[in-house]
Amino acid sequence: MHAAPFPDRSRDITRTAAPELPHRPAPVLALPVDEPLPIALRRTTIEQLDHALWVMRHELDRDRAVHEARKSLKRVRAVLRLVQGPLGEYRFGEENAVLRDVSRRLSVVRSAAVIVDTARTFTEAHPDLLDPIATRRLLVGLAHRRDTMRTVVIHDRQMIADLATALLTTRSRYAAWPITEMEVNPAAPHRRPFRNEFATVAGGLERTYVAGMNGMETAIATRSTFAFHEWRKRVKYLRYQHELLEPLWPAVMGATATSFGELADGLGAEHDLAEVGALVASTPTLILDPAARYRFLSAGERRRMTLHSEVVALGRRLFAETPTAFRRRIGSYWAYARG
Repeated sequence: MHAAPFPDRSRDITRTAAPELPHRPAPVLALPVDEPLPIALRRTTIEQLDHALWVMRHELDRDRAVHEARKSLKRVRAVLRLVQGPLGEYRFGEENAVLRDVSRRLSVVRSAAVIVDTARTFTEAHPDLLDPIATRRLLVGLAHRRDTMRTVVIHDRQMIADLATALLTTRSRYAAWPITEMEVNPAAPHRRPFRNEFATVAGGLERTYVAGMNGMETAIATRSTFAFHEWRKRVKYLRYQHELLEPLWPAVMGATATSFGELADGLGAEHDLAEVGALVASTPTLILDPAARYRFLSAGERRRMTLHSEVVALGRRLFAETPTAFRRRIGSYWAYARG
């Protein structure tokens, strides 16, 4: 039986002793130029899955555990998109669905925690919107909601055990993926080793870029919260894929990964403000005074409009290339670095 992640530490709130285990940073996401691609792909996905499992089991800060686990799974999903072509649509769909479902079941904790932080930051930046008592009522109400959701998820031991089992099973499949033709299992002939060439990742990289470009155009056209959130997902995949390929040309790929990260952060800030606004609008008890509630919501909308302009300007620069030019440029880096 697997050890249950998220051990019950509800009595740890008043503890002053140092945690039993230190925080463990996530493994570096990279495909070194001197490591054959099939080996690097298998290694990096297993490292990310191992990190997700470790933080779920051992990280004392529950919010950090959920955040770190979801980031690791997002990185693995970025890798899957990179090799979507040679992996095959059916197998990609299966593997992506497993990781997506695990992330969704954990997302309620992360989302509730982010809403509290966003509301706190926003009220501190606009102290004139609410009086101190109203601000405290708002933050206490959101914190109570966060803690309730956290308790429901963290203490649902069966659900957590199911998530851990899903990740362990996924890990075993990735670990069994052949890296040479000699390792191909006759019982699973469809599992072939990835070829050590740019064509293995070129299609997936271009497909992700096109999805990001289309997501941007949809967000600009509709200005909807949903569209901006969907665009953010594509941008994050591109960020992680650039981190994976950063060894090809660290100065250029690293800077681009950072820029995609900044774009994702801006889109995330827009989404978080939208979430806070929707919650305040639907829950009048969070801000009792209608006039104060209106001022709060109006200020939030103005800030979101500013963020819209900022992320669109950055997005236009990052998606200025045609998809073909983008693929060829990364391919030239690959040819120079890997020969």
